[in-house]
Amino acid sequence: MTARFFGTPQAGEEREKMLAAFRATLRKFIGQIDPATGQPITEDDIVRATQEGSRWYGQFNAVDLALLAIHAKAAGLADQVVPSRSTSGMLRGLHAPMRGVEPLPAAGGSMRCTAVADPGALFVGSTTIPDPAAAFAVDASGLRYQVLYSVTTPANGVAGSDDAQPLILAGVDTGERTNLDAGTTLTWAGNAPLSAAKTFTTSEDGRGGIADETDGDLARRIEDDIAHPPASGNNAHVRKWARESTASVEDAFVYACAKYAGTMVVCVTQKRGQQSEASPKGPLARIPSAVTLTRARAYLVPPASPKVPERVTSFVVAPVAQYTNLVLGLSLPRGRGLGWADVRPWPAYSSGPVTVTSLSDATHFTVTSSGANALPSGSVLPQIMVWARERSRWEALRVASITPGGGNTFAIVLASAPTHAIAVGDRISPLVRGFALLGQAVERYFDALGPGEVVNLSTDPRAPRARRFPDPVERYPQKAGPAIISTLQTVLPGTITSGELLSISATTPTIPADPSSGPSMLVAGHLAVYPAD
Repeated sequence: MTARFFGTPQAGEEREKMLAAFRATLRKFIGQIDPATGQPITEDDIVRATQEGSRWYGQFNAVDLALLAIHAKAAGLADQVVPSRSTSGMLRGLHAPMRGVEPLPAAGGSMRCTAVADPGALFVGSTTIPDPAAAFAVDASGLRYQVLYSVTTPANGVAGSDDAQPLILAGVDTGERTNLDAGTTLTWAGNAPLSAAKTFTTSEDGRGGIADETDGDLARRIEDDIAHPPASGNNAHVRKWARESTASVEDAFVYACAKYAGTMVVCVTQKRGQQSEASPKGPLARIPSAVTLTRARAYLVPPASPKVPERVTSFVVAPVAQYTNLVLGLSLPRGRGLGWADVRPWPAYSSGPVTVTSLSDATHFTVTSSGANALPSGSVLPQIMVWARERSRWEALRVASITPGGGNTFAIVLASAPTHAIAVGDRISPLVRGFALLGQAVERYFDALGPGEVVNLSTDPRAPRARRFPDPVERYPQKAGPAIISTLQTVLPGTITSGELLSISATTPTIPADPSSGPSMLVAGHLAVYPAD
């Protein structure tokens, strides 16, 4: 939030100024005879005449209270000048119309599905939402979803099982309620093939469903237009168009002439939206859904674009997720508070993370340490956790036994299967009692990053024009690194006394072979934390 350019007085501040000025005036009469007493006027007389409870004190205090009210109104009026500080009425009634920015309506989510039908059966789709000719379905609440792209059922009789022809359903209704969880049952309600089974299920979590644009998001768009005036199809103009294509777009990144002269690459990210800790959306939530991309392309790709002239070749793309693996060392309290659950946390860091190297079922797996990692002595089993990459969250594991093996390996048996399906490559860490907050902080850190470049800025002659807009220095930095420690400390202040980045698989997004395929963007990969002290 932008700071005010002026301050407002505290209660009594103006009163004391007026009393001080009044006393200075009265001191001119010191030594003169007071007609009321017949005695010379003294400093004590002046103090008594203006002290608390006196007539003058009361009068100046009344003026002070009146001034406080005036200053409060002035501060309120000053706030209205800045979009991010203004009231909703001023934001939507003055700032938005003045800048030609319209609040965006809610949008529906989209998700991949699988549906059974006879081979060759056609599920008619349409990118026009709603389209009465498209096949559509409803969920248990009656919310409607239509097929986005037409799909022919393959030989196995399961539409959507072929990655080349995904069965994508887009919300006709809107809002985050249309971001259905994977495995949700839907029922065909119209225009489906006659051979199609009545019900079918989603095969991935829905994304892109969003409520009406918030005041905060609207204010950011307006203030970005002020900082970078859009005009004549410049980069700021293209960014403005992309962001107004649908409320699902978080931001847009423009790479002018990135492929060749007369082209532009526009990369859009998607708002994460609300989520519950029981069902986090994971590291790919900001990768735009099919519907978000379809709407952005309809707005920016000629000849159908209402904004971009036909002579321009537009590539509207999603960032390519580049998983980034990290190992962090943290100084936390041991056995108390939100710190390490155990007084002697296990495992410890030894030149690399402790990684799952084999498993036999959901509760039996083997981990390998990069060095000696002896179990703490005693009968109490160490408390451990695993990083679930698909959710960007840690999950505590209920350990039944840990048995050392040869070559720094340990066989772990769980008392019950975790929600996260343990897989080879997963990283095991000592349990942190505040692991839920840590997971949120990791997500917050990576959500603040943006896509990288599409050409090499050091060697490519297109770099002066094709470098990313907005600049990473201004908004959404590209690189990951030790700054993640500061983000973790903000959610566990006083708990994480210090920390260090022990290893990271990538600090800068890779450059794509073809700019039109889209920039890479760092997202949270495998993660582990160990005691730094």
